[in-house]
Amino acid sequence: DYGRDFHAIHGGVADFRAGAAPLYDLAVIGDNPLTDRYKYPPQFALLFAPFAMLPFSAAFTAWRIVNLALLAVAAVALLRAYRLPPRSWAALGLLLVILSLRPVADTLRYGQVDMPLLALIALALLALRRGRPWLWGALVGVAAVLKLYPAFLLGLALARRAWRPVAGAALAGLALTAASVALLGWEVHWTFLTQVLGATGAATGWVENQTVGGLLSRALSPERVALEPDPRLAVRLASYAWAAAVAAVTVWLTRPGAMDEDLAFGLWVTATLLA
Repeated sequence: DYGRDFHAIHGGVADFRAGAAPLYDLAVIGDNPLTDRYKYPPQFALLFAPFAMLPFSAAFTAWRIVNLALLAVAAVALLRAYRLPPRSWAALGLLLVILSLRPVADTLRYGQVDMPLLALIALALLALRRGRPWLWGALVGVAAVLKLYPAFLLGLALARRAWRPVAGAALAGLALTAASVALLGWEVHWTFLTQVLGATGAATGWVENQTVGGLLSRALSPERVALEPDPRLAVRLASYAWAAAVAAVTVWLTRPGAMDEDLAFGLWVTATLLA
C-alpha cells in the first residue's frame, strides 16, 4: 500500500484516458476530499499521460526513476546557482540532507508529485541567481499550474514590483493550460475549478500539516489527527488569516533592498509552506 498515492494518480488518469471513468470521482471527493482519488489539476494529468499508458507496476517504477532524476536535477541546480563544485563540503552536506530527509524518502515511496515541483523551484532559483526574471517566473508558473500553491512564490516579484517574473509565470501557465484544454477538453477543467478545487482546500489536522489550521485542528480536537478535512469554519478562517499574516510579514521582510534576492526567494519558499 506504499504506492497508494501513485495508485490514485495512475488509476484516475488511466481510466480517464481510456474513457472508463471521469477524471474526478466527485462522489468520493465530496465525502472526503483528502481520500485516495485523483484531485490534481488537469494540466498535471496531461503531463502524466505517458505513465498512464503503462501497467501500474511498470508506471510506478518509471515514475520513481524519473523522480530520482528530477531530484538530481534539483541538487545540481542548487550547486550551480552558487557555483559550488561537486566535490565540496556544501555538496556533501546537500547529499546528506537528500539521503536522510524523511519527506524525500516518503515522496519517492508513495509516488507523489513533489519532485517535479522541487526541480522547477530549484531551477527557478538558478534562473533568479543568473538574472533571468522571465525564466524564473515561467518555471514557477509551470509549478503553480501543476499543484497551485507554488504560485505563492510570486509574492517575491510582487513585493519587489518586478513584473517580468509575473508575466513569465502567466505566459507559461496559460500555454500549458491551453494545451491541456485543447487535448483534454474544457469540461474537465471546469469541473476542477468549480467542484474539486474548493473541496480540496479544506484544512486537516494530519501531522504533516504545519499551517495554523493543522495546529488548531490537533490542539482543539486530538481525535482529528487524521487525513480528513476539518469542517469547522473557525479553523478555516484562522487558516486564511494566518496565510494573510505570513504573506504580509514576508512582503515586509523581502521589500526592495531589505535582503539579497536569493535569500528573499528562500524566505518565500518557507512562507509558502506555512501558508
